[in-house]
Amino acid sequence: MVSQLTTQIAPAEYLELERKSASKNEYLKGEVFAMTGASLRHNLIAGNIFAELKQQLKQTDCKVLMSDMRVAAPGATLYTYPDVVVVCGEVRLEDEQFDTLLNPCLIIEVLSKSTAAY
Repeated sequence: MVSQLTTQIAPAEYLELERKSASKNEYLKGEVFAMTGASLRHNLIAGNIFAELKQQLKQTDCKVLMSDMRVAAPGATLYTYPDVVVVCGEVRLEDEQFDTLLNPCLIIEVLSKSTAAY
């Protein structure tokens, strides 16, 4: 029987590596997953959602952000780049790098067959 070894890393190590990386990677419970490019259809759906939310929320204290904004889940077991994120009120960021959002009120992920289970 062949077993597959998985190297676990700490959240702080992931952030250090991610901030130096030329590509985006997500983090889930110690494992790092490379992100792949999105299809035209995926981008059109995410872009339309962003545009509609931006229009609907323009008179509020909410901000609509696109997929380059990293989001941390409570307990730092997940770092991800959702397709669209909304944050209202005071924006809370993880540290002085100002690149990891801690308090989204809405996360939107456009799913594909390969990402639906994840």
